[in-house]
Amino acid sequence: MNIFDKDGKINYVDSNNRFVGYSMYQSCCESFGHGVFDHVPKTEHDEFDIDITPYNFVDEPPIDCMEISDSGGGLAFRIVSEGLPDAFVVIWNYHNGYYAHGFEYWDGHGSI
Repeated sequence: MNIFDKDGKINYVDSNNRFVGYSMYQSCCESFGHGVFDHVPKTEHDEFDIDITPYNFVDEPPIDCMEISDSGGGLAFRIVSEGLPDAFVVIWNYHNGYYAHGFEYWDGHGSI
């Protein structure tokens, strides 16, 4: 898997050309980000650092995570590699109810 950070967007792209693309433009009162985790996180503060080069996305829908009231939350996308523990690419956005960040996930069959 490769990570591309260009023109205000972050893209996680695996060797099967599946990807998660996320807009990184700041809008007023919000907290947003992305990261790779070894579990489905409850907050963005427990991110960890691994080499995700050998990982690929799995063919399953993302998992809702980091829910806090109705002010936003996150999505966790499972990534796998033979012989390595599962990990998760996570994107999140907390806001004042007005702003949101666009994302696209392409699983090789279609996008969500």
